[in-house]
Amino acid sequence: MSINISIIVATYNSDKTLANCLCSIISQKCSTVELIVIDAQSTDKTLEILSDFKKDLDHLVSEPDEGIYDAWNKGINLAKGNWLMFVGSDDQLRTGCIEGYKRQIAIDGNYDFISGRIMLVNHAGDELREFGEPYDWGIFKRHMNLAHVSSLHNRRLYDCYGDYDIHYKICGDYELLLRPKENLKVKFVDQLFANMAIGGISFGSFDALSEARNAKLLHEVTKPSVIWLQYFLSVIMLGFNRTIRKKLFFGVIK
Repeated sequence: MSINISIIVATYNSDKTLANCLCSIISQKCSTVELIVIDAQSTDKTLEILSDFKKDLDHLVSEPDEGIYDAWNKGINLAKGNWLMFVGSDDQLRTGCIEGYKRQIAIDGNYDFISGRIMLVNHAGDELREFGEPYDWGIFKRHMNLAHVSSLHNRRLYDCYGDYDIHYKICGDYELLLRPKENLKVKFVDQLFANMAIGGISFGSFDALSEARNAKLLHEVTKPSVIWLQYFLSVIMLGFNRTIRKKLFFGVIK
């Protein structure tokens, strides 16, 4: 049978979490699903782990890259599937993820992007809160409210709008999905598809806010004055939240 879904995992020094990530994918993998790993020449035990899983990997590349979006672009070029999924090396697919998407594609696959809900977890695996909402352009042009981890991207999205811009380090996924503007065809599936580990640079990051602002300005999603106002308000809220967390933390340990 032909490949329908290509799952791409980018790795770099991921030996602490990679095995669990791969197991969550391989346990659901079938003949119509391929698994591609793009490694940035890890120096820890990542390559040893990948060697242990070699029989389950359809493609494995280990070479220097220019960041996660460069790695994803390499994966896109190797992928044979009509649908592409990106999973972080510290994330895990939940049981039924692939089957849930396959059912949706069978019902109606005429979308650019299919996503659902994910569970945000800490490094201990504790479930914190859910993330992911139905698509609404009025909301999406203000901030990324779609769950990107484990979502499905129709290959035509890249055929029409190109690959990821490797100049972005955090918000390249958001920038690409802004390119079609209100013409992006999105299906929201009300299912919990994956666990996403928090704590990366995209969470609570001023750099992430800056990149998102630049993407919105680039694609002129609304008036520049509105984009800048949204940015400054987000910066203020982020700073306020950080201050509150610090006060709560130090208040607990005193």
